[in-house]
Amino acid sequence: ARWYVRNAVPLYARQRVAAGRIQQRLLDTIGGAETVRAFRMEQEHAGRVAEASRAAIELTMRGVRLVVGFYSRLHIAEYIGLAAVLFAGFLLVRDGSASIGTATAAALYFHSLFGPINNALVLLDDAQSALAGLARLAGVATLPPEPEPGPETGPETGPESETGPEG
Repeated sequence: ARWYVRNAVPLYARQRVAAGRIQQRLLDTIGGAETVRAFRMEQEHAGRVAEASRAAIELTMRGVRLVVGFYSRLHIAEYIGLAAVLFAGFLLVRDGSASIGTATAAALYFHSLFGPINNALVLLDDAQSALAGLARLAGVATLPPEPEPGPETGPETGPESETGPEG
C-alpha cells in the first residue's frame, strides 16, 4: 500500500492537470470559435486539443498500469499464501494431525481474509484519486481573484457631468 500511495498520488495529480488542460483547450477553442475561424486557426487549435488529449491518455494508461501492477502483486501474495496453507494442510492431513475438513476450513478462512483486504485497497485507490482532485480544487480556490472591472464611463460619469452640458 505504501508503494502504491507513493506512486499513485503524483500520478493522479498529473492526470487531473492533464484533464484540466484538455478542458481549457476545448473551452478556448469553442469560446473563441468565431476568432479561430476568422484567422483560419482551426487546424492549430485541433492540434492543441489533440496534443493535450494524447498527454492525458498517456497518463491514464500509466495509471491503469499502476493499478494493474498493484492488484497483480496483491493477487500473487494471496495465491502464494493460499498455496502455503494448502501445502501445510496436506502435510498435516497426511501425518494424521488434522482432518481434511480442518485443512479445508483453514484454506477457506485464509481465502476469505482477502475479500475485506481487497475492498480496503479499492477504497485506498478511490481515496488517492479523491485527494488528487481535492488538491487541484484547493489549488484553484487559492488563486488570487480576478480584478473587478472598473466602472464604465458614460455621459453621467464623464468629464461633461462635472460642469454640466453648458460647460
